[in-house]
Amino acid sequence: MCRSFYYGSYLYPRQALWVSGVLIWVLMIATAFLGYILPWGQMSFWAAIVITSLIGAVPVIGPDVLYLLWGSFSVNGATLSRFYSLHFALPFIILMLSIIHISLLHEKGSNNPLGIANVSDFVPFVPYYGVKDLLSLNIIIIIFVGIIALGPDILCHSDNFILANPLMTPTHIVPEWYFLPLYAVLRSVPSKSLGLFVLFCFIILIFLIPFINKGAVFRSAIFRPIFAIVNWFFFAVILLLGWIGSLPIMSPYYEIGQILTALYFIILVFLMPLVNYIEKLVYLSYFLYSYICRRGYFGSKWELSLSRRYHLYEPKEFWDSFHSIWSVLREFQERYMYFSDFHTKQGILSQLLRFMWKYITYSVKKFLRKIGKYV
Repeated sequence: MCRSFYYGSYLYPRQALWVSGVLIWVLMIATAFLGYILPWGQMSFWAAIVITSLIGAVPVIGPDVLYLLWGSFSVNGATLSRFYSLHFALPFIILMLSIIHISLLHEKGSNNPLGIANVSDFVPFVPYYGVKDLLSLNIIIIIFVGIIALGPDILCHSDNFILANPLMTPTHIVPEWYFLPLYAVLRSVPSKSLGLFVLFCFIILIFLIPFINKGAVFRSAIFRPIFAIVNWFFFAVILLLGWIGSLPIMSPYYEIGQILTALYFIILVFLMPLVNYIEKLVYLSYFLYSYICRRGYFGSKWELSLSRRYHLYEPKEFWDSFHSIWSVLREFQERYMYFSDFHTKQGILSQLLRFMWKYITYSVKKFLRKIGKYV
């Protein structure tokens, strides 16, 4: 998902592909949560109480749905049986959605790091991408088997080895690592109803990214230095939310979690559309000025001959550029001294100001392009 977000794979015409992928991600989170409850340890039991109690905050139908999910008035054996059934059924739904996801990918085609639409030079999936995916799958299987064989409890919390006891609450309830960003957002709001709403908006915004972050000049962040900075900052916010979610609910971690949650919504809702607008203005002005420079629309043929004679619009060192500008100024001075008519001199001065303004704007844009390469 991070790679697709960086290279703009969610943009037109792949909005449905992105939405189906995010839906698979949400169902995988639900499946992982249901599987986390099944060991019936202390962390599993209290995680079930905390997360399922959020359903009771839904207006009108919340309490009835919660009791239906529990099978009683509290988390017990009936709840465990229901969670086991759901944990078994959800993978089949994920499999169906995966088939839909692959069909959408086959219909619209894959993106590339450059973000360039390719309509002719296609590469077959087998054997090129098939071998690549098999390599990734083998690496994941090796890591998975290694954890199971050598350290099956390396990612588990020590309190989860204690049998579930409703009369003893753990000191610090910590979910699994893949739930930590969501948990940090949830606990950043003191109200249960408002926290559930914020968590819902957190997930919904990920679905709406193709419709919020649209209208970009380029698809990939490789050609968008400002968006690339915002993108890495957004990834840093997500990682910091995961770190905050693993810490106790105390100062200053609670306040940092609130700030990071606010930054998440600010980046997605305000900053990224603003960056698209700014980049569109910058690139539009650059393309327009490049077109004018190449076509030679400088207001007079004499200005065009000056720019070509002294190579003003070619890359050069500072001293060479200074020497070229000095030569142009001297030529303007000679023309100004040659004519005695006031209106002619006024026209020469206006040409000089217009010419220098164009060169200054060109130099500033060239400097910004150099900064963009390093950024």
